[in-house]
Amino acid sequence: EKQLEGGLPLEDWVDSYFLGNPKPPANPRVGSAAPACRVRPGVDAQKLRKFICLLSPPDGDGAPYADLIASQTGFVTLSTADLLRHGAARSSEAWQTAEPLVNAGAAIPEPVVLRLLAEALADVRKPGVVLQGIPTSVAQAAALDQLLGATSERVARVVDLRESESAMRGRVCDKWIHEPSGRVYHARLNPPLSYNGRDSPTPATMRDDDTGEELTQRPEHSPAALAKRSERHAGARVQLLAGI
Repeated sequence: EKQLEGGLPLEDWVDSYFLGNPKPPANPRVGSAAPACRVRPGVDAQKLRKFICLLSPPDGDGAPYADLIASQTGFVTLSTADLLRHGAARSSEAWQTAEPLVNAGAAIPEPVVLRLLAEALADVRKPGVVLQGIPTSVAQAAALDQLLGATSERVARVVDLRESESAMRGRVCDKWIHEPSGRVYHARLNPPLSYNGRDSPTPATMRDDDTGEELTQRPEHSPAALAKRSERHAGARVQLLAGI
């Protein structure tokens, strides 16, 4: 029953899909579904870029969805990783702030992500942008609105990707890493040659294909850590959608 500006029902602006089933939308709607944004005098509204926000669960791979939407709309996709690569290639001011954090494996603060986004958008000449995993909080959503509003642009659609708890646990908690190389394995989807696929995976049975060294599981991939991350994500998602 949530209503947007002008009486627009929330479900007319936010599309929800479960990861893997069903498939991404065949014809994403990116027209005038979102509330109207005031266009500054002298700005041609027809030439303004449209933006789609793709929200996904913890470690959720929204890239196939983002790429499919982009291929069908002529938009460009931008994730945090894309923003970091763009900044690094140009040694931009925002990248100078982000680089030490990237090298330390630390999280990139939301304000820095928005600065990286502003730099990347300056080079976008496509008719629209699919923002993958952005925004992640109500504060970042408000900052995104302000950033886009400066050029009379707006988010035209939100795609909310969902996933069952059991599917999320299987996808995340079965990940194994070869830390020296960064190679990623999955006990079910991409097992190493050393694993027979029947017994419970252990470091002794999960070994890197190239070196034979034992694989490890990162702390954030444990069931307990995932449960906490999932809870935080669910709370943030509810706040995001309620604040749209």
